[in-house]
Amino acid sequence: MTGDRVTATRSGHRQLHVEWIGANAIAEAIGLGTTLVLGRALAARLADTSAVAELLLTAGIAIAAGIVLEGLVVGWAQGRVIHRYFGDVSVGAWVRATALGAGAAWLVGMFPSTVVGLIQLGRAPVDAAQPPPDASVGPVPLVQYALAAALGAVAGPVLGVFQSRVLRSSRPPVRGWVVANAAAWALGMVVLFIGMDVLPWAEGGAALAVGIYAVCGLAGALVGAVHGRWLVAAHSGESRHA
Repeated sequence: MTGDRVTATRSGHRQLHVEWIGANAIAEAIGLGTTLVLGRALAARLADTSAVAELLLTAGIAIAAGIVLEGLVVGWAQGRVIHRYFGDVSVGAWVRATALGAGAAWLVGMFPSTVVGLIQLGRAPVDAAQPPPDASVGPVPLVQYALAAALGAVAGPVLGVFQSRVLRSSRPPVRGWVVANAAAWALGMVVLFIGMDVLPWAEGGAALAVGIYAVCGLAGALVGAVHGRWLVAAHSGESRHA
């Protein structure tokens, strides 16, 4: 009897983890993937605007899309799993927290690049004979991926703070959710950056769109695998402390 109960419990924990990974993979592929695909399409339409307007509009659109697409889609997919295993957490509350957290995280993520872009534009040469700054020049890949991990470690907890407020009502309690998001998104952002680097951006078309969705789905699966461990620990009666 005891052996059967423990086996069933372990099976339930595995099922929770599998469902959580799947929900994050599909939701990030749809939400984040569509955000990036639409962002690329809109960038072409903004080409005729001034550089400053293009930077500001791009940031604003990214934040709005992060709330509407990534926030709502991911929130709904995650919320269904959370409610199934942690019944005191409502899907609606989780969706609202995720949408607000995603918007705040996008704001944090877009702020550095927008500020740097504005600074570069301010330093651009007045003399038309001098070439403008080369925006394609950036840090070497290892530095770029380290910065991606740092960005994820900062933006992830921003999302986690909003969600953790909802998890206060969960039974059993989920502890360390902010730390969980820091760890998950530090790795997830590295996967995103590496994946985007190998996509056929010059070719464009359907192949690029499929690649964007695939990379976002892979990153979502990794993120879910990491912070899903905190949910499994809570569901199994263990605890992880921030």
